Amino acid sequence: MTPAGRGRCTFAVALAPAMVPAIAGAAEWSVQSAAQIYAQAESNPQLLADQRAAQSGVVDATLDVLRRTELLTLDLNAHASSHRYNNDAGLDRDDQQVALALSRMGETYTLQGNGSITRDTTATSELGTTGLTGFNLRHRARSLSLAPQWQLSERLTTGATLGWQDSTYAKDEATGLSDYSYLLAGLNSSYDLSETTSGTLSISAGRLNSALYTFYTDNLDVQLQLQHVWSPRWKGSIAAGPSRVRTDGRVSSGSLFSTSLTYQAERLSLDTSISRSIAPTGDGLQSRRDELEVHGYATLSEHLTANARVALIRSKDLVPSFGFTVSDVRYTRAELSLSWAFARDWNFGVTTGHSEQKSLGSSDLVGRGLDARMTLSWRHLGPLG
Repeated sequence: MTPAGRGRCTFAVALAPAMVPAIAGAAEWSVQSAAQIYAQAESNPQLLADQRAAQSGVVDATLDVLRRTELLTLDLNAHASSHRYNNDAGLDRDDQQVALALSRMGETYTLQGNGSITRDTTATSELGTTGLTGFNLRHRARSLSLAPQWQLSERLTTGATLGWQDSTYAKDEATGLSDYSYLLAGLNSSYDLSETTSGTLSISAGRLNSALYTFYTDNLDVQLQLQHVWSPRWKGSIAAGPSRVRTDGRVSSGSLFSTSLTYQAERLSLDTSISRSIAPTGDGLQSRRDELEVHGYATLSEHLTANARVALIRSKDLVPSFGFTVSDVRYTRAELSLSWAFARDWNFGVTTGHSEQKSLGSSDLVGRGLDARMTLSWRHLGPLG
């Protein structure tokens, strides 16, 4: 762990757009803009085994435009940030994301669609997946999804999911990262067993095409989920089912699962979840991803709130054709924050956290980092026009 004397100070200034063009039908539109200025100290920003420190300045802006009617919801979100380091230009990065979500409700159906474009760097995109955060190269990700649902009866609902995503990395053979695209198709059906309990059966199939390999990686997953509401404060779900991954003629079989428990009171909320899923990574292979997350939120007074979060992730590539693992990464994050709403739309916050990333293998490299942040933020939600 890096001594405090080697810590890095980050100064961030955020400015949200002050002007939004007038849009027809302004009564149905709203806009949420956010700005923040913060000072942050980190001991190991890239979670490297050989830790290093640097000073940087960050500019950040977020804008969310929402249109909502009885039948249609349209949400456009844009975010951009720029990081500049005084004594280590190799850490400089610019991140941008634009996301669009659409929901259309009919008499017996619901149609949901999502699309996004993200431009960030490997210093952040590979956290908890490949673990290759020592490189700071441009990464681009795009995604599209469409999910129609039909109400067949008072209790029975069925639907489908179509999805596509791809990732592109700046060309550098030393990283070992691979451009890839992933197609996903699925069917699901839900049945309300009672007013408080429902069951869902879902089947999904995916195909991963990586520029690094000459073969496809296919996966087939089946899961049965039960959801139950015990009271207005307690609810939970549990799901499990078999999974099969086929790579270069070899098959790897296993199981997927997820469970969650939520407590919601007037001044306290708690969310816990444990899951195992299959997802593509920058290694160009399917990865078995195990996650544990606990998040708590408490209202201490009229203007003071507290947040606590713990997350543990293990991402292990599935390579049945080769008989060895290309990547096996363990990532943990613990964070505690306090926020004081001292005026309308204004908050002052303090956050402290600890992160660790370990790549399992012959060297078992471990990177650890401490960070602390003081934040002055402004957030406003209001109608357009």
